[in-house]
Amino acid sequence: MAKNHGALPEALKVGTNELELVIFKMYNKLPDGNIELYSYGVNVAKVREIIPIPPLTKVPAMRDYSETFAEVHGEIIPIVNLAKWLKFDSVYNMEIRPKVVILEMLGTTVGMIVNDVE
Repeated sequence: MAKNHGALPEALKVGTNELELVIFKMYNKLPDGNIELYSYGVNVAKVREIIPIPPLTKVPAMRDYSETFAEVHGEIIPIVNLAKWLKFDSVYNMEIRPKVVILEMLGTTVGMIVNDVE
């Protein structure tokens, strides 16, 4: 028996050839002082939420880029510092307001610290 998918948004129907992305930005400070901007996208279906950086709990003996955990809505999740993973030199600027993008993929939940989100 076929299911009625009439209530689905047009972008989620099969065969529409559409994709919705959450675009986030990362900044890299170059040795000469210039700043590089990188924009990345992730399928909106993988994004659970975008939040301000919560209180982070440091954990010893973890990789440099994945050094913390955070409690988000009663769930403890690992937080990856994307700038460290990309080996970017951090940019410290009052106009940059880092956020955490909470992703759910293949039954795994992880947070990524990014510089900005569109």
